[in-house]
Amino acid sequence: PYPIDDLYRADDFLGDLLAMHDGEEEEGLTTGFACLDPYMKLTGDGKLMVVTGIPSHGKSEFIDQLAINYARKHEWATAYCSFENPPKYHVRKLIEKYLDKPFKQVYPGGQEGMTRDEVREAVAWINDYFAFMVPGSKPPNLDWIMDKLEAAVVRYGIRLAVVDPYNRIEHTRDSKHQTDNEFVARFLDRLQRMAVAHGFDVIVIAHPTKLKPDTEGKEPVPTPYDISGAAHWYNMPDWCIAVWRDKKDSTEPVQVHVQKVKWKHLGKDGIAEFQWRRSSGVYTGIPH
Repeated sequence: PYPIDDLYRADDFLGDLLAMHDGEEEEGLTTGFACLDPYMKLTGDGKLMVVTGIPSHGKSEFIDQLAINYARKHEWATAYCSFENPPKYHVRKLIEKYLDKPFKQVYPGGQEGMTRDEVREAVAWINDYFAFMVPGSKPPNLDWIMDKLEAAVVRYGIRLAVVDPYNRIEHTRDSKHQTDNEFVARFLDRLQRMAVAHGFDVIVIAHPTKLKPDTEGKEPVPTPYDISGAAHWYNMPDWCIAVWRDKKDSTEPVQVHVQKVKWKHLGKDGIAEFQWRRSSGVYTGIPH
């Protein structure tokens, strides 16, 4: 029979299946947190993660830590499209996590800060593994993001891309009749198709709508359904997670709620807990 493009039979994938069965192909790479690994592991082959959380609960900080871990353990390069982090301040936060030290030499509480030589060392390491997409005077749209990501693949061989946050992207619609639901579906689909084609995972961070505190004044844990736009925020990703902390009690651990895992060999629903060190921004996993 003459081969037909884009049409396959099961035995076309036999080699891949046997490699997975025999452990020759990684089924997800460790996050660097033993407490989080049972719930999710990234693969670097085109998976999509949506992250939400109430502002100031630490969702961007946590994804920064995850990117640092994947660079350290797996030598992954990350491209950041971060609209709420000016690059020099973003680099400052990343080098604090890398060194586990506050940026300034004198920090309240007595913890020793980094020296100028340590700043240079840390910046050199960040330079090897991180690239920053910085929009100009015009608000960025999806076409701009796709163009810069493609350049980052060619120039830096990225394995991870972070878009933070979705809410700051200009919604350039295909037509005046395109709805918010249709725009979200198109946005996520185009990002993931590029990720699959070029072999990197993509994380999209999105703010939820305003949520009402409970009777004790605690803010609820948001879900992807609380993100403005559409149920596509839950339906389309491979992972959905929410970062939450008790703003009324800073001694309580930060919780990472893994709310959806599409592939059972790459995790399961659950909650991992972390201590967050304010001086350096470092997360430490709490054993189960």
